[in-house]
Amino acid sequence: MTEAELKESEAFSCAKVCNATKSCRRHKCKQVCCSVKPGTGDPEGHHICLQECNKTLACGKHQCHDFCHLGPCKPCRVYSREPLFCPCGVAKADPPIKCGQLPPTCDGPCQKTLPCGHPCTLKCHLGNCPPCLESVTKSCVCGKESQKMYCHARSPSCGQACGFPLRCGHLCSKVCHAKGQCFESVEELMAKGCGQRCMKQLEACSHRCQALCHPGKECPATPCEAEMRHYCKCQRRFVLTVCKSIVDRQPLDCNAECWKQQRDQRLAQAFASGKDYEEHKAAFSQEYYPEDALDFVQKFPKFAEKVETLLTEVVLEKSSRSFVNLTSAKRSFLAMCVYEHFNLDLCSYGGKGQAQKAVTDVFWKEGCKVPSVLASEVVKLIEKGFMSADREATRNEIFEATLVISGIPKGSGLDDIK
Repeated sequence: MTEAELKESEAFSCAKVCNATKSCRRHKCKQVCCSVKPGTGDPEGHHICLQECNKTLACGKHQCHDFCHLGPCKPCRVYSREPLFCPCGVAKADPPIKCGQLPPTCDGPCQKTLPCGHPCTLKCHLGNCPPCLESVTKSCVCGKESQKMYCHARSPSCGQACGFPLRCGHLCSKVCHAKGQCFESVEELMAKGCGQRCMKQLEACSHRCQALCHPGKECPATPCEAEMRHYCKCQRRFVLTVCKSIVDRQPLDCNAECWKQQRDQRLAQAFASGKDYEEHKAAFSQEYYPEDALDFVQKFPKFAEKVETLLTEVVLEKSSRSFVNLTSAKRSFLAMCVYEHFNLDLCSYGGKGQAQKAVTDVFWKEGCKVPSVLASEVVKLIEKGFMSADREATRNEIFEATLVISGIPKGSGLDDIK
């Protein structure tokens, strides 16, 4: 080969880019027509990475200035000539202080003041102080109740309804929240309503509007769908019917049982001043609960006591209560308590569609009362053995008597007694 051909061969280079990994195992060569041949190693050190590492050292303050390398970086080489004190300032380490060296600790108190104002109760320690564990009394979010708790804990929720009067006429039903946050704005409340049932008394009948709150608008002019009792003249016989806003509904006809009850009432009035009646007056006025009602109380004691408590509140507070999606057995027990013992008013709405809730409302009315004996109390007395489980036998025994009638005056209304 001539000298000219040899120079030409040495000057020739390809356009291939080298992608071999350098010594740091992070970067690649990227040199065009690299002189390092595959499989021959790197005797001349062309693939040694010469970039600066620049990783943050263990001290957390400085960066590594060595060439890019494998493995962890070397310890920080920076030293301080200032002494290093413990967090409370009592213990001291003399210089030189290596960068990243932990300060000494002592057995003295922390002496730091927490954001709440209480002092930290731990000994001298590194890092942030833990949450304050001081026992304090805090009010709930709405301010109705208060309880003792740790200082760092957030204000608790009492779980009660807010009860703040709204512009739409209802009371806020949201659970315990900060004052003034019932709704985002009064305009939103008056435009969309609060979401509760209207409950205004309808003009066509004595029932309540079941539409959602519609402030400033008339109640929908639809027939009332309240389920109600339709009585006879003596208020003993009744049938369940739908109101449909029918005002001039004719009462039912009385039957033989009605006339028998009227006769018994006249008889009781006639002997109201007698000695025998006064002695057994407490027995005559005793509350009577049928067997099926007592069996229900034994199966569902918590529900029965809740119903009796709510009905008592309705009587004492002259208010109303709502029950949602009751089963037929629970609804029958509620109706028995309302009509037969508390003398309140009851109406049922909805429940016909799958997505529609069945709502039963109980209202205060004139002449209502709290019964002298509750059904739950009767069941407890029976379980303790103070009363007989055979209620019908006990009732018959109480009213067992011999009635002797003589000298009935004419015109007393008792001439037809047999």
